[in-house]
Amino acid sequence: FFTFHARDPDLHHSLHFSLNFTDERDERLFHIDSTTGDLVLLRSFDRETKSNYTFYVCADDELHQTCAPVH
Repeated sequence: FFTFHARDPDLHHSLHFSLNFTDERDERLFHIDSTTGDLVLLRSFDRETKSNYTFYVCADDELHQTCAPVH
């Protein structure tokens, strides 16, 4: 579906990806591989129920976490 990328400038820690949702019901629709950043859709969208989704993709190096919104 999509792959997210992040860089850790100090290179001493490996990065881990995670998702934070503004609507908890969306958790069952999306999954991100914590190592590769691969985002997958777990089931089909139902446009009659919801027409758009917002969540945050986060990268964490065990010291700092940075999150960016996805609309």
